[in-house]
This record gives sequence, structure tokens and C-alpha cells, in this order.
Amino acid sequence: MPVNAVNFSHDGRLLGTAGADNAARIWVLGGADIQLVHTLRGHSSVVWDVVFSPDATAVATIGFDGAVKLWDVAAGVERMTLPGAGNNGREVAFSPDGVYLAVTTGSGLVRLYVLPIDDLLVLAQSRVTRSLSDAECRQYLHLEQCEPDR
Repeated sequence: MPVNAVNFSHDGRLLGTAGADNAARIWVLGGADIQLVHTLRGHSSVVWDVVFSPDATAVATIGFDGAVKLWDVAAGVERMTLPGAGNNGREVAFSPDGVYLAVTTGSGLVRLYVLPIDDLLVLAQSRVTRSLSDAECRQYLHLEQCEPDR
């Protein structure tokens, strides 16, 4: 199985590999011993890149399918797929504080995602130009109805 990218966690205990078999893998390094702990399946095409968050609790992957996925390192399960048409690049990178994920688009642009939900809500609220409807609150905020100031 050809490997497209490799990255170590910041503490050097974990290794992530991005594969041509549509999967990424997390390996634990222990001296001369290397043990596969998780195979991350969810991309429908080649995985180009894999990178650990600064605290090594998450891994981000990007694939030829345009999907950018965040995975839980401990459980080896997908946390979320980040939206965005044109995520056809080959690289992802976390900011040093883990707040942002940078994604190449394949068209010469970089897309930045805000990852902590509280930070994302503050950013979104600063850009809202109107109140949300109850239907929008149900869909986007998972509330039955909007609070009076939304």
C-alpha cells in the first residue's frame, strides 16, 4: 500500500500515515516497536495528508475526494467532516494553539477553519446581520426555538 504522507505527533509517540488505499493510519511508537492502533476509513478516494493536533487528541486528513475530516485519536473514530466545496488540495495543518485548521484548496487558496465551537460561535455571532429564524436555530444551533437576542 503506497503511503502519500507521514507526520509525527508533537511528543513523538504517534505516527500518522495517509494512504493510497483511501485510509489513514495511526501508529504507536515504542522503541524499536511500531504498532498499528487505528485505521481511519471514511474517505472515498486517496488520502493525501494526515496531521496531528498540537495536543495529539485529534488527527486531520484530506483526501482526493475533497473531504477534510477530523478524527478522535484515542477512539479512532470520525469527529466531523468539514464543509467546503473545493477542498481539493493536498495539505492540512493545525495552528500551534490548535484553534485553526488550514486546508489547501488545490486552486492556490488556503481555507481556515475555526475548530473550538465556542470560538466559532463568537465569530459567527459577530458576522450575523439579522436574527435567526426558529427553523435556522433548530438546524444550526440545535435549539427548538431561538433565544430572544438571536
